[in-house]
Amino acid sequence: MNKIKQITFILLLTVLVAACADLQIPSGEQALPPEDAPAEGSDQEIPETAVSEPQSLTGTVWNVTALNNQPLLPTTAITAEFSEDGQVAGSSGCNNYSAAYVVDGDTITFNMSPAAMTLMACPQPIMNQETAYMTALETAVTYAIDADELSLFDAESNPIVIYEAVSQDLADSAWEVISYNNGKEAVVSVILDTTIDLNFDNNGQLFGFAGCNHYAAPYAAADGSFSLGQSIKTDVVCSDPAGIMEQEDQYLAALATAATYTIDGDTMNMRTAEGATAVNLQKIQPEEEPVAGPLDAMLGNIEYSSEFTTSGTALLVDGEYREAAAPDSATETVVMLTDFGDVGALNEQPTIAVVLATDAGGSGTFYTLHVVQDVDGEPVDIAAIALGDRIQINSINIEENQIVVDMIAAGPDDPLCCPTQHVINTYELQDGTLVETSSEIIGTVESEDVVTPAGSESDMAASGETAVSGMITNIDNALIQDGAVAKIQIQDTSLADAPATVMGELTIENLGQFPIVYEVAYHADEIIDNHTYTMSVRIETADGTLLFINDTAIPVITNDNPTENVEVPVIEISG
Repeated sequence: MNKIKQITFILLLTVLVAACADLQIPSGEQALPPEDAPAEGSDQEIPETAVSEPQSLTGTVWNVTALNNQPLLPTTAITAEFSEDGQVAGSSGCNNYSAAYVVDGDTITFNMSPAAMTLMACPQPIMNQETAYMTALETAVTYAIDADELSLFDAESNPIVIYEAVSQDLADSAWEVISYNNGKEAVVSVILDTTIDLNFDNNGQLFGFAGCNHYAAPYAAADGSFSLGQSIKTDVVCSDPAGIMEQEDQYLAALATAATYTIDGDTMNMRTAEGATAVNLQKIQPEEEPVAGPLDAMLGNIEYSSEFTTSGTALLVDGEYREAAAPDSATETVVMLTDFGDVGALNEQPTIAVVLATDAGGSGTFYTLHVVQDVDGEPVDIAAIALGDRIQINSINIEENQIVVDMIAAGPDDPLCCPTQHVINTYELQDGTLVETSSEIIGTVESEDVVTPAGSESDMAASGETAVSGMITNIDNALIQDGAVAKIQIQDTSLADAPATVMGELTIENLGQFPIVYEVAYHADEIIDNHTYTMSVRIETADGTLLFINDTAIPVITNDNPTENVEVPVIEISG
């Protein structure tokens, strides 16, 4: 969000808060839109906000928490809603379904021949889970409700499906509008690149952003019924994109017609008193619980196997583990969690694929693939395999019971600093061991197409100079801003208390992304054998703001140190 938009947003919020402060609702009743206001002296009231507790199968949306004693696959949801006319319907994880059921005491029978289902296709693990759920319904014999938990049991009294009641409480929830009734007998999606949201507080007030203006209103909700009071909004006119003001008016009108609502998992459907759809919404997860949270928090604080540590394990804390590379050494072995990974299923078990990167204190950065699964309710690293040194990962996916890794690795003739071989490897979990099952060479990627930025070539041959060459890397593969500049120097750092002497330097403009190939020329006749020479890298914005810097001395030239394939890792400077 740019500064102008931020200022505008703050001003709009100020107007909204002031308007809300003037909104007075008489004690014991809610304000109603003028056209729906009760006649003077009428006893009509809007029911107070309340939460209905499940008393039976019906009247509650149930969300599956366990299937055949296993949690559901990550990011999937299975639901059930039982109607009083003997029908059950919901989502089976990929498709929507409905079937007949009969209850007699604590016995329950589902008639699955046939069950009505949509015909969507999803990844195979999700389809397998869906089949297992439908089979479980067919084999259910008894049921029990304990507070907010519903359990289905088979003929041997084994729990096969466990549900929890989905709260129908609107208080302290936030939603994004997916579609709405446009008042022309059609439900339409929100215009591309526009956002409408709806938020409920716990004091009977709702508020949100309608695409151009902010709005607020009192509301009441109880037992699935919904009433909206007189709304207010800011008075801003927007012209881009086309139709945004018409959309805003239609949405607010549709919201005013909502009389009932149903929360099903992370979705909510609001309907009119006549049963027509008013608004469809998707729940907005709190910022403190983003989808990536498990990868950053949970996975960043467990123990992994590691061939690079003295104990053979690395217990990460906030995504990192450190130990001395050797006794009494100032150099450290650092094991870090990367952003690469995927969630899915291996051998029908919920699985997270994770990649760790290890700096063992030398020039290499070693990547390993790990499989994390649930063991007694805790995430455990159950298998790992090496991917390679200084590879470039394009993607990792769990599909068809295997992990697929698309990466650039060193070919037979490549220096380790500069991989060019594009490969796709597949891995399977076999008897608790991660095994490479295939490796397909896609081709050779020309380095100038991938990593060599404009301006990195030198004309040393013509000048008679020699050079230090290699690659600038970042272990996190952080993005480099457009227009950034790399300043690379060979420095004489022999005198600890004196400024370094620059022996050669190179400026690379219009940088691409990491890794960056460099070649810095210097005059060999200026080199003194017993002096120490190191590489210095600074990556800055065009106005000089520092973005990346190397925080480790990389010796070159003298004392048997290299001049070729010299990797200079840099760290990002947090702003």
